[in-house]
Amino acid sequence: MLATNGFCNKIIWNNNKYKKTYETIKSVPLLETGGINVPVVIGGVQIKPGDLIVGDDTGIIVIPANKAEEVLKVAQKIQRVEGKIVKHIQEGIDYKECRKLAETEVEAEENL
Repeated sequence: MLATNGFCNKIIWNNNKYKKTYETIKSVPLLETGGINVPVVIGGVQIKPGDLIVGDDTGIIVIPANKAEEVLKVAQKIQRVEGKIVKHIQEGIDYKECRKLAETEVEAEENL
């Protein structure tokens, strides 16, 4: 996880998986470490130690640690459905029909 001070655009906390150390970097004379492994609120969203932060060019989400497995299963199902939709669109099937067909196929596969 990485927390930055948007005003100064400096790293204020870093837990890099390749560098197993914790760092605090003072970028402003009044900046102080508030704590390590404590809940924080960023942009109105509470993030607790152990939560997963996932982001791409469309945004960032926080996945509570106790929901990670459930979220993974749902995300994998969505990915399977979307993969089948793409395949059916390439076969020339109408989008609305593709979605229904893909969802039915994934449900059938899950019930095997």
